[in-house]
Amino acid sequence: MCLFLFLLISATLYAEDFRAGIGRKIITPGNPAWLSGYAIRTKPAEGVEHDLWAKAIAIESATEELVVIVTTD
Repeated sequence: MCLFLFLLISATLYAEDFRAGIGRKIITPGNPAWLSGYAIRTKPAEGVEHDLWAKAIAIESATEELVVIVTTD
């Protein structure tokens, strides 16, 4: 969120028109999954503590230059 505000403020300093869009999607597996890094485990995960997310922001300048930033948990 801080990055979005920084980009928004930066764009207004240059007085350039731009378009921006954001999106997010839950990417938590629906069925039990084996966890990597836990060699001693003998069964898949049994529950979900928190959902996993994929989030993206796309910013297009007036000259149609496009930047897309994607993050995942």
